Amino acid sequence: MAGFDEQFTRAARLTIPFRLPERTFNMISLQLPLYSPAATASFRDLGARLAMQKRSGWISPQDLLEYNLKLSVPLSCLVFAIVCPPFALRFARSGGFMGVLLSICLVFVYWNTLLAAKILGARYPQYLPPVVAGWVRTCCSR
Repeated sequence: MAGFDEQFTRAARLTIPFRLPERTFNMISLQLPLYSPAATASFRDLGARLAMQKRSGWISPQDLLEYNLKLSVPLSCLVFAIVCPPFALRFARSGGFMGVLLSICLVFVYWNTLLAAKILGARYPQYLPPVVAGWVRTCCSR
C-alpha cells in the first residue's frame, strides 16, 4: 500500500501556563471603574452610604454615580420597550429583520455609551458630574 508514514515523537511533559497573574486582573480593575465596591452594593446600601456622606460633608462621586446608574438603567429598559417596537414596525417593509436589526444596533450604541459615561463619570467627575453621567444615556435615547 502506498501512503505516508507517520512518526510520533514523545517528549517530556510540557506545561504551558495560560493563567494570567492576579496582578494583571488587579491592574485591569484599577484602570476600569466598572468593578468598584459601589457597583456591587444594593440600592438601599448606597442610599444609606450617601446619606452618611452627606451628613459628613463629602459625597463620593463613585457612590453617587452608581446610585444614579441603579435608577437610570431600569428606566432605560422601559424606554427601549417603547422605542424599539416602532422601529420594527416602521421598517417592516424593508425586510423582516431590518427593524430588529436597527433595534439591536440601538441597544448596542446605548450599552457602549453606558460604559463610556460610567468610565468618564468615575475618572473625571469634575468634567462630567456623576448625576449627568448616570442619566445622559437615558435622556438622549428618547
